[in-house]
Parts: sequence; C-alpha cells; structure tokens
Amino acid sequence: GSYTFEGVAVDVRKGVSANEDSQSVSFEVLIRSGNESLFAPGGMPRMSADGTVWFKLAPYQNGNATFDVILRDDGGTSDGGVDTLTVEGAVNVTVLPVNDRPSFGVGEDTLIVVEGSGNHSFEGVAVDIRRGEDANEDQQSISFDVVLRDGNASIFLDEVIPTMDAN
Repeated sequence: GSYTFEGVAVDVRKGVSANEDSQSVSFEVLIRSGNESLFAPGGMPRMSADGTVWFKLAPYQNGNATFDVILRDDGGTSDGGVDTLTVEGAVNVTVLPVNDRPSFGVGEDTLIVVEGSGNHSFEGVAVDIRRGEDANEDQQSISFDVVLRDGNASIFLDEVIPTMDAN
C-alpha cells in the first residue's frame, strides 16, 4: 500500500537572507543503499516541499532502504550562490516481514466409499498447496484442520473426523 509520513523534514527554509523569500524549494530523494525492490513501480519515496514523505510498497517485499535527501531552491548559483543542501542517509525505510497466509485449491471434492470397506486414503483432495506468497515463507510447516460442516459424524468410526496431511 501507499504510506505518507508528515514532518519528516522540519524547519525547511529557503535561505537566511530576506531576498530569498520569493524562491521556491523542492526535495530530491535518492536511494543510497538497501533494497530498492521494496517499492512498487512509480512508488519510490518522494518528499514534498513541506517535508512530507510518500511511498508505495511492492507486495510481498521486506527489508531496508536508506535515502539521501537533497533540498534545492530555485535561486541558482550565480554570484557564488548555493542552491542545494544534501543530508546523507536522512530517510531510512524498514519494512518488516509478516506471515503470509497459506493457500490451497480443492482438487477432488467428492469422495465416495462403500459402507464397511475400512479405512481409505485419497490423494489430490488439496492441490496447489502454498505456504504463502513470498519466498520467505518456504521454511514454514503447514497443517490442515478438517471440519465437518454438513452431515453426520456418526458415519466415521468412533465419530472421529478424517485428517489431512500437508502433502
């Protein structure tokens, strides 16, 4: 999603002289280090003239990025003037990982057995089993909870609902 943080840059001034009051200022934000893929296309951090930072995160990314901030006025550099101020490493963005929910599809949705025919095992009931959308979910283990929504539990031996393994 998109994020906005007000007051990241404070006490923003055009200059110390009264003759600079008519100037306008703008910020340029440049990545210094870290994970640029944290940000969605078109979502790189920006800073408005009032010091508000905006950025949009890419889905399923986490890590850190550090940005330099350059304040520029439109007064130019004639007569020995200086129109930029750079603050290195001024903005640090840290995106913490979250546990993405697992998912699966239903393969075989109707299981038919003959009464009194004993225990049965069915493959392909759950398909496309994923631990989460991000690669950092691969180390997690998953399990299934089977719940009887409709029907009569007495059709199962000792009324024990079937189980399902994660494979």
